Amino acid sequence: MKPTPGYLLPVFVLFLLITGCAPVISRPVLNEVDRAITFEEIKKDPSTAHKGLVLLGGKVINVTNTKDGTLVEVLQSPLRRNLKPLPENKSRGRFLIRFKGFIDPLVYMDKLITVAGVQEAPITRPINKRDYTYPVIEAKEDYLWRMGNDNSPPVSFGIGLGLSGGY
Repeated sequence: MKPTPGYLLPVFVLFLLITGCAPVISRPVLNEVDRAITFEEIKKDPSTAHKGLVLLGGKVINVTNTKDGTLVEVLQSPLRRNLKPLPENKSRGRFLIRFKGFIDPLVYMDKLITVAGVQEAPITRPINKRDYTYPVIEAKEDYLWRMGNDNSPPVSFGIGLGLSGGY
């Protein structure tokens, strides 16, 4: 028997509800994150590697590709409940994300990012004429947020169903 359009609509709505509520970092990875480790603790003593995964976010301000992978410099911001970074004026400092492969700078530059990963040994680099010690996170999973100034989720419900924001 051929399914009718009336049968497919509830299935489609259920699919949207399930995927619309999914976290930006997968549940298995989030379950490994030690939520007690804050950026402030990592920044205070970046040479002390924490066991377990950490969860950080902020605005990408530089991308450097090397023969060994990519370092992404991030201006840290606290994360909202949905794991999206707050505006950068709430920053407590900077950190680096190490990716194993090539990252296109034009794709990541000036975007908000959320990352779950393992803390590595810090790297000291100059910012203008002053040395700065960056905490380094080896990325296990990351999410690059859509461009736009709104704080709404990508799917919204009201009269009809639509997508908000854009790239």
